Parts: sequence; C-alpha cells; structure tokens
Amino acid sequence: MDAFPQELIEAIIDELSDDREALKACSLVSQSFFHRSQKLLFSSVVLDSRDDSSRVHNPSVDFLTLLARSTRIAPLVRHFTVYNFTWGKNSWFTQDQNVVPQILGTLTNLRKMTISGRHYDRRWDGSSDIRTSLCQSFSLPHLKSLSLNYTSFLRPSDFLQLFSKSRDLEELRLMNVYISDQLSLQAHPDREHNTPIDDERLAQRPKLRYLRIQNVPVVLIDTLTHAHSPLDLSSLRRLQVWSDHGDQSDHLQRLLEAAGDALEEVVFHGFSSSTNGLDISHVPNITCYFSNFFSDRVANHTVLSGLTELFFQRYSRDTSRMETVTFNLRSHPKAIIDCPRDEWRRLEEAMMVVKRKVRFEIPVRDMKRSMRDPLERECLAAVRRGMGMLSDRGILEIDMVQGP
Repeated sequence: MDAFPQELIEAIIDELSDDREALKACSLVSQSFFHRSQKLLFSSVVLDSRDDSSRVHNPSVDFLTLLARSTRIAPLVRHFTVYNFTWGKNSWFTQDQNVVPQILGTLTNLRKMTISGRHYDRRWDGSSDIRTSLCQSFSLPHLKSLSLNYTSFLRPSDFLQLFSKSRDLEELRLMNVYISDQLSLQAHPDREHNTPIDDERLAQRPKLRYLRIQNVPVVLIDTLTHAHSPLDLSSLRRLQVWSDHGDQSDHLQRLLEAAGDALEEVVFHGFSSSTNGLDISHVPNITCYFSNFFSDRVANHTVLSGLTELFFQRYSRDTSRMETVTFNLRSHPKAIIDCPRDEWRRLEEAMMVVKRKVRFEIPVRDMKRSMRDPLERECLAAVRRGMGMLSDRGILEIDMVQGP
C-alpha cells in the first residue's frame, strides 16, 4: 500500500463512510487504511440495547470497557446517541448514575448528542424520567448540538439542568418531551422552574442559533423565554415549530420575540394559528407545511383562513421583513378549489408585502398521474387565479411536489 499516496487512500475510504461493514474490513487491511477507517467508524456512536431470552443487554458497559482498553477511540467520537431501555418498572435513564457519566468524561471531541426514548414504550409515570444527576452529566461545555426525543423529566427544573454547563450549545431539538409530575406543570416559572442566575452566568449562557419545538408542553417553552432561562435566544437564526392547535400561539410568539430581528427563518408545521395568535410576518424567510385535515375542529375554517391567520395579527405591514414565503399545502384539491374568493383576497393582500418570492407547493403521491389529473390541474389554476396580483408582479411560483 506504500505505493499509493495517503491522500488517495483516505479519499477512497471517505467514499465508504456510510458502509460500516466495508469500513471494518478496511481497518484490517493495512496500517495505511486503519486510522481513517477507525475515524469514520467511531465518529458516530449509538448505544442501543438488544434483548435476548434471558436479559436486557446494557451497551454502555461494553462501550466503557472498549474505551478503557483502546484509549485512541474516545477522541474520535463526535456524535453520541443513547437510547433508553426499560425492564419491568425500571429503565436505564432512572438507574444509570455512573457508566454514561464516565463515558462522557472521556469524549473530549464530542460535538453532537442525541438522547432518545422509544415511541412504542412511552411511560410518563416517572419510571423513565432522566434524573437530575444524569441531566447534569449530559451538560457538556464543548457540546454544539443536543437532540431530545421521547424523553421525560420529573420537573422542568430537571430539564434545565441539561444546559447548566453547555456554554457552546448552538442547536437544540426538542421532540416529544414530557414532564411526569403534572403538579409542576401548574407551577409559576418564577417560583419553581427558573432559579435566578447572576450577571456573570447570564453573560456565559449558550447562544442558540437553531431551535426545533415539536410536541413539547408549553411550560418548557416558557422556561426557554424566561428572564432567567439558561439559554440565550437573542442570536436565534432558525426556528422550526409544530403546532396543531392555537393554544400554544402565545408561548411560541414569545420565542419569536426573544429572537427579535436576529431570526432569519421560520418553518411552521400545523393547520392553523388562532385569532390574535402566532404572527410570523416579521421573519424574512418563511415555510409553512400546512394541512387542513384538522380544520373541521373550527367552524367555517378553511386552509386559506388558517394561512391568513399567521400574518399581521400582531405586526403591521410596515414592520414586515418577509423576503420569501413557501406554502406546502397538504389537503384534498377540492379544499383549495372551493375556497371563497374573499379568503383568496385576504391572503393575497398579506402576501403583497413579500419582496422576492411566494411559492405554493401541492404535494402529490404519484407525480405522473397527478399531472394528468384534471382535478389536480384545476387546483393549480385556482391558486394562480387567487394570487393573480402576485403573478402579475412575477413573484409567484406554483408546483406539484412529491409528497409522502
């Protein structure tokens, strides 16, 4: 292998970065292959349990043993994912107080961490809660990105321990996060959730640049915008939120206000805001993944009235910074075709302040069939008629896109 430049060998191995079996084989070929293969193999580590007939296997113990035996591995790990596993009335998140903290203490180059439970094993009775001591061990000064999915905490104050030492955190994803102590959900943030922090700690708070909120109780959203929040949202550039009802609008609005003019993009998933609810009209780049399948919950509610509600309820047109707006409308074609003219007019008036582009995407399952479907074509034509002034300005785009 000495006849080949090391740069060429590494480029070839990089092409195999998604093939773990090939990387394992390469690491055994020669010393020239070994380092690069090992680097790719251990750049991302997933600790996941496996069941056998006699017991639940704990992978963290095996990984800690490997790190102790091969000290060169720990510096290679940059992305660490750990899954909870349960047995009887217990779970790994409630029982482990030592092994994973020891592992994390060795991962000096860790930049991204994912903590996940199981969507099919949701136990919001406290038996799967991440305890305070473990939350503190997950808080790492050099961590850049943290994702939580199907995780639960006893109280919001335990959740906040995740950020007690995360000075460099830039990305936070919260998906299906729960609080098991229902009484704490009623507590006032000033009294229980956010303890006062001094000016020095305020200055050292991590400045988030990306935040994702999906199926999260409003009390946790409020802890992020509280004056004593351990996170600084004033540098937030991108916000992605899911909301299938208007009850969260005020809480999500406070996220937007905390970011202020720093916010460059909002991605909204849902079916509606609410009257005097969420207003995203001051954000430069907006994408709405919108469904009207839930609109029957609200009388006289259509897909267009839901869209219009997202604009100029709280802000005036003079303060709008909208550059591009994309609507991805997941609904039956007739739901769009049958929308009244006055609703088209209201949405069109709201979009007239957009500076560069307004794009409508109609998701379809079979692109070729839909292109020939008269109903789908009429749906596109209905959008074009309804947004006629935008079309005259040359800023309107309408397309079918491949859907789920």
